[in-house]
Amino acid sequence: MEKTIQHLMKPELKHILKIQSAALKAIDTFMYSKKVLHLMPVMLSPLTDPLSHSVYDSSIDI
Repeated sequence: MEKTIQHLMKPELKHILKIQSAALKAIDTFMYSKKVLHLMPVMLSPLTDPLSHSVYDSSIDI
């Protein structure tokens, strides 16, 4: 964990992320000008997946 924290604190990483952010912003701006909407990817995990639990029979006895 300490190595990960040290890596994230490096100035080089900050510069890389600034370049990446600028490139993504330029792409988003261009695509938006062409009427293309940006869709975020769906990420499911056991914590966010609404079906990640026991599902019960929902039929109604009449």
